[in-house]
Amino acid sequence: MHGASLIPAFWKAAKLLAELPDEARVVAGRFPFPSWTPSSTLGQGLEQAWAYDMKEVRRAAREKRFSSHVQVHLEPSLASSSSAGSRGRSRARL
Repeated sequence: MHGASLIPAFWKAAKLLAELPDEARVVAGRFPFPSWTPSSTLGQGLEQAWAYDMKEVRRAAREKRFSSHVQVHLEPSLASSSSAGSRGRSRARL
């Protein structure tokens, strides 16, 4: 077994994201990058290839990070006469 085959795909993806310019295109054969959306594909089955434009991969990654943030709203405690453990504290609501 070759050493390159032992490197998980996400490590390869992180390295490519860090080092390639926006104008670069990555072509993968047999196995796609699971977290990237291909710009185009060609073939089927074992003969399939996926092309990824780095500018689009980075844009999608930024959008995914932005949309995955969870907003938390804090409200004053609704019951001021509730148990001593919750007096004066705010409750988090999703």
